[in-house]
Amino acid sequence: MMPQNETPKETPKAAAAFQDYCLLGSSRSLAKLAQKLGKPSGYTRQLETWSSDYHWVKRVAAYDAEQRTERERKNQEALEQMNERHAVMGQANALQAVKQIDTLVKAKSFGSQAAVQLFKVSLH
Repeated sequence: MMPQNETPKETPKAAAAFQDYCLLGSSRSLAKLAQKLGKPSGYTRQLETWSSDYHWVKRVAAYDAEQRTERERKNQEALEQMNERHAVMGQANALQAVKQIDTLVKAKSFGSQAAVQLFKVSLH
């Protein structure tokens, strides 16, 4: 999503250039933008004018902050999903351990104390 605040009179050409400028990332510069647009190096003067007239520095900072917030939200969501998967896996493993211990106890391979110890170890 491209920020649109403070652009009441921005021309479509300037707005498109601003969007490309945002997408250049943290190492962006007007010279790199001119190169991306396939323009000669002198075109940076036009970009400087648009940048000044349409407050690109302030707007790109807002864009970057919005992107960081979105990345953090996605990372938190991924972390929560991973934690849920691990909890489900842990439950399944604990049930499997209980079944195996029960089998060993019934076969009289283990006494009740050994079974409790084995269960404790299986949870770690």
